[in-house]
Amino acid sequence: MNVPERLSTVAVWTAFLAVVVLALVFRVIQLDRRVAHNDEANQIYKTGVLYDTGVYQYDAYEHHGPVLYYLSVPLLKLSGAAGYAQSQLPTYRLLPALFGVGLVLLLLMTRHGLGWGETWVAALLTAVSTGMTYYSRFYIQEILVVFFTF
Repeated sequence: MNVPERLSTVAVWTAFLAVVVLALVFRVIQLDRRVAHNDEANQIYKTGVLYDTGVYQYDAYEHHGPVLYYLSVPLLKLSGAAGYAQSQLPTYRLLPALFGVGLVLLLLMTRHGLGWGETWVAALLTAVSTGMTYYSRFYIQEILVVFFTF
């Protein structure tokens, strides 16, 4: 007997939503609690140049591609920052945090193959995973790579 036969559909979706909320809380609370490390600062600078000038120059030998930078521009605009100098660190870190939550949501695609119970456990473990949470709270490319690879 699988989970939907034992529980109502509303209960199953509510439980999954609770896991998504838990993932969100783990990833977005106090994003400004530590200073940016050197890789983050480099990514932030590249994004800031794009935000201020509208130009991104790709360097295959030194930097990653532009996905992180271009996806950050709408968040910077929504934050009200007039430019790079007015932007705040939590705004930058919000994008990887949201992609970290997105990984939990992507697990919904596995529910027909795994079953609801297994999908819920996988989502819970992903939501509270120290590694997933850690990399979702830095303004770096890695969590986006994991998301798009999934």
